[in-house]
Amino acid sequence: MLYGSIHIYEADEELKKPFNRVRLLTKFSGRRLVVYNAPIVEINYFRNILDSLKSNLGLDPLRREWNEDKVLKYLLKNCDKKVGVALLDQRIVAGIGNILRNEILFRAKIHPERLIKDLSTEELNRLIRISRELSREFLRIKLKKRRLRDLLYVYNRVGKNCKICGSKIKFYMQDEVNRKTFVCEYCQRNRSSLDTFII
Repeated sequence: MLYGSIHIYEADEELKKPFNRVRLLTKFSGRRLVVYNAPIVEINYFRNILDSLKSNLGLDPLRREWNEDKVLKYLLKNCDKKVGVALLDQRIVAGIGNILRNEILFRAKIHPERLIKDLSTEELNRLIRISRELSREFLRIKLKKRRLRDLLYVYNRVGKNCKICGSKIKFYMQDEVNRKTFVCEYCQRNRSSLDTFII
């Protein structure tokens, strides 16, 4: 259930989405924080929320505490999971949503249906490295209020040609997570090539 968005508005600024999508609106001095479409909004003291998150979530690619060795251990503890499912498991890696999942797997040249135990150490390390790099790039683009379109190689590109090999991008709903999944069957076929895409 990784959907919804958070916006910060000036006190007199008009909302960018219909009010019926607002799940939380808080007012501060001169600004408003608005949460849209969130299935769950949890309100508590900052320390309680932080402690809960730290005990229930995996490492976040955007935080200083990111540790590739620990992430590798978390992945290997879930070796029977499909990699496309594992990337959405917030207990393994926190903060990766469906768009990032699709793009990380494409750049890592890993098909979402592969099991973690079938990935080589090189593939896992590449997956972990790209997870951090692409998460940072997504954040940088979002903070500049730019569109993600130029960064997307597969997401929402069903039927279009792959930007790398020219094959058609395919779409399906991945079992277990029931999320939109986009793949280039050629670039992401089951192989362990070490060449990667430049982000």
